[in-house]
Amino acid sequence: MFARIVYQALSGLLLIAIGNTVAAAGTHETAPQVVPVTEEPLHVVKYRDDHFLIYTNWIEPGTWTLYHEHKNDLLAVIVADTVAASQALGEAPREQAAPAGALVFFPYADDATPFVHRVSASGNATFINVGLEFLDPPSATCTAQLSDWTVPGNKPLPPNRRGQGYHLTLGPGATVAMPRGGRGLLLAPLAPATFQFANEVWTASVGEFRLYTDNRPEQLQNAGGTDVTLVVFDAC
Repeated sequence: MFARIVYQALSGLLLIAIGNTVAAAGTHETAPQVVPVTEEPLHVVKYRDDHFLIYTNWIEPGTWTLYHEHKNDLLAVIVADTVAASQALGEAPREQAAPAGALVFFPYADDATPFVHRVSASGNATFINVGLEFLDPPSATCTAQLSDWTVPGNKPLPPNRRGQGYHLTLGPGATVAMPRGGRGLLLAPLAPATFQFANEVWTASVGEFRLYTDNRPEQLQNAGGTDVTLVVFDAC
């Protein structure tokens, strides 16, 4: 009889322990997957050399990227009107209107640890972005390498420690000399357009870009029949 009572008591304690374990497991949240930005499926790498990395984003409303890491300075070139949503790991999502032509600089290289977040688009507009990462450490003398660029139709944007951006608007047939002096020249149109370089025609869609490091074009012509605006970023 005593052995039966002990067995029943131990059985009861075992069932309580199992129940507590199951309850604890039910409330445990699995840590989200975090990947390097270059391994995030909606960050499509289009260019990489020793100094620059470029990926493009095309994120439909309601779709979230995976949580991913940023550790290098980043210039986000928004090429279509949208409302961007960002959620840092462990925080609530935040939304921000992002008009076409916006240049947003993130000095991630200053952080002791990588910045982790995920990105989406709110509302009805697709999030279309050209992301330019700078693989070299920041330099205090970076922008001193750049020359002044004053041509018809260009509007300087606030500079950052990685270079100088512009909005350049060209009428049909208009031709301008391109800026000189930087390490890289990024061109990103804000609408479908056709451009003529010296020996090349570029028929560009929204979300496409050109980055020139060597053999920069000396001039650019709007070879289409309507006004076109593009982002020009002279990177040092």
